[in-house]
Amino acid sequence: MKAIYWVLGFVGAAFIALFIYANVRQVNPSASLKSVELLRFSTKDKIDPLVAERAIEKLRGISSIATIAVNPKTGWVTVMSHPEDISADYVEKLVNDELGVRFTRHDLSANTAGSGPKCPAVGPLSYAELILNKLNLRNS
Repeated sequence: MKAIYWVLGFVGAAFIALFIYANVRQVNPSASLKSVELLRFSTKDKIDPLVAERAIEKLRGISSIATIAVNPKTGWVTVMSHPEDISADYVEKLVNDELGVRFTRHDLSANTAGSGPKCPAVGPLSYAELILNKLNLRNS
């Protein structure tokens, strides 16, 4: 019976120490940033540079779009957006409407080579970070 009390006391002390550490440690500033999604579109049609410039200004005004780049010479459009706030289909619709040209979206995930680990690589340290973030009262 005495051994059970020792084990429970040790587990309780370890939990309290972990809880205190989770709330006192310096939090990584990038942990609170929104995730971004890279979308790439192309067209065979000609893009007017003035229309492209006006479209860039208008689309940059949308808070869900982090940045946009248009290359009228090659017909490529690259957009970084926040997938929690705006869908890729809606971004494609906005690009098509603003530039007045029909674009084709390219799947960038098909360009990854090899069968190795993909980002984010989940391992024991990732799980430890997840537990510490759950115990952190500042994340509430």
